[in-house]
Amino acid sequence: MILGELYDYYLRLLDEGAGLVPRQGWSIEKVSWKLPIARDGSLSEPIFLGGEGKDAPKYKLMMVPEHVSRPGTKPIPFFLCDTAAFLLGLDDKKGAAKRRASCEMHLELLSECEGPEAEALRAFFERDDAAEGLSDAMRESLLAQGGLCVLSFIGGRCAHEVPEIASAWNSSRRVNDSNSRIGQCGVTGESGKLARLFPQVSGIPGAQSSGASLVSFNQKSFESYGKQQTYNASLSDAVAFGAGAALKYLFQDNRHHVRFGNMTVIFWADREASVEDALMLELLGGSGGAEDIETRQQVEAALKSIRSGKKLLAIDTSVRYYVLGISPNSARLVVRFFEVGTLGELAENYGWYLRDIDIVRDTSLARQSTSLLVLLRQTALLGKDENLPAPLVNPCFRALLRGSRFPSSLETALLSRMRADRGANNRWDMMDRASLMKACLVRRRRLASRQVADSESEVTVALNRNNKNVGYLLGRLFAVKERAQQGAQGANLNATIRDKYMSSAATTPGRVYGNLLGLYQKHVGTMRRDATKGWIVHLVERESEEIFGLLSGGEQPIPATLGNDDQLMFYIGYYQERVGLWTKRSQDDAKQNENDNEEE
Repeated sequence: MILGELYDYYLRLLDEGAGLVPRQGWSIEKVSWKLPIARDGSLSEPIFLGGEGKDAPKYKLMMVPEHVSRPGTKPIPFFLCDTAAFLLGLDDKKGAAKRRASCEMHLELLSECEGPEAEALRAFFERDDAAEGLSDAMRESLLAQGGLCVLSFIGGRCAHEVPEIASAWNSSRRVNDSNSRIGQCGVTGESGKLARLFPQVSGIPGAQSSGASLVSFNQKSFESYGKQQTYNASLSDAVAFGAGAALKYLFQDNRHHVRFGNMTVIFWADREASVEDALMLELLGGSGGAEDIETRQQVEAALKSIRSGKKLLAIDTSVRYYVLGISPNSARLVVRFFEVGTLGELAENYGWYLRDIDIVRDTSLARQSTSLLVLLRQTALLGKDENLPAPLVNPCFRALLRGSRFPSSLETALLSRMRADRGANNRWDMMDRASLMKACLVRRRRLASRQVADSESEVTVALNRNNKNVGYLLGRLFAVKERAQQGAQGANLNATIRDKYMSSAATTPGRVYGNLLGLYQKHVGTMRRDATKGWIVHLVERESEEIFGLLSGGEQPIPATLGNDDQLMFYIGYYQERVGLWTKRSQDDAKQNENDNEEE
């Protein structure tokens, strides 16, 4: 199914005629140099095709005769577009052998080609020293910059663009096809030439530098019925080439893929839809999909509607999208998931995701992201993408697309990180982690159709003062005690109760809350002696009385241990209470209450 959809997408891109994908026998490559030759085959000064700026690309994308994978043991030359080692022999180790192989191949293919351009090319490949006349500086530049080179004519076009020469290349491919294996394609059902190898996609982080294939049989144990390599998949040469070309295009076009750790998510639509593509990129966590102002405005309006659960306007929600998650390993490209759905279905699921992760914002932070990748970094060591575990990322992304529950491993990973660093590496860690914890609990309860009575255990966006969950209340209480410590001793402490007691308070509260209560009373006493801190005393005592009032209703107000769900509630309650305690509005409310009491 995946290969069939990729092949259909390739055919559509080919019909559009925009040069986004090559026709069979050709490929789009990164070319760094143009080598102009004269009518007598002599080489003029090479022309660098890359940009001049520091961040400018060092190449130009060009459609050239097809490049295939070549083994390292035998020099396999490419037609009219190759490295300086093959075209000019500029290589200290195997330059002579590579140049000789290139000359033999070109002279054979061009032997029956007529025209002045073909004569110039034959003269070039018949020269003993093709690089004669190049300065030492230019030789060093060609070797240092590296990259592919194309042959061109002085004051004219590139050699592969000449119709007669291009025809000679296509004819040579048809001759080679005569010895190919014939069979029935497993995708189209038609009989024809079968592909021996699936095209390799290069430039993927984590894969081999030479590239990786989506279809690969590199061990005897993978083969069956005596069929080797890609013959075992029974793919026609046309389907393999088209699917591979579409895959390369999607990996190269930043508007159609998003990186998630070592996984790349690529997507495409069943028809041309530029605005919908830009919106889809935003839904998957990418950016930069909208190039013009009008499209950008349409996307922003659509995102606003999705957040509020409203109907999308000026967006075709019937467009069908194919979303493919791929990760590389040492041998091939591994499919992590493949989802198919309309834009309307995907947008609805994304809207649920936004509402599930929505949590009260810490106003001291300018940063707040809804990207799943950004939030999942909270489960990685040091918050680095390369440390994101693939077994966690893949099911989380599927949950985003399908609207299904997040894996229990996400909850475990979040609790593990909290025990390790208490969410104190960055100022936004606690907000992001509480957001994900809330999403896990809310989504699980909603999909289980669990009814919450009287809001006593409901997880809301902001602080829920009616929530009687013991973990939630203990988290709130811990935030109050931390606020009291800061009010008494200042913010610049070497170690706070959060550093010393938070992990224990969330897992074995019965062991530590006695000590915390004693510290709390000490901190309140210290603040009472400072007349300027009376509002803090009023604030923390009001919150403590409310929380203890809710806790005292049980036979065991502070349990010995907390389960995973209660630990999640602990951190959510801690964060939401902390936001309320540290905001200016809470201070103003406390001051107003204090003034009202004095007037009475």
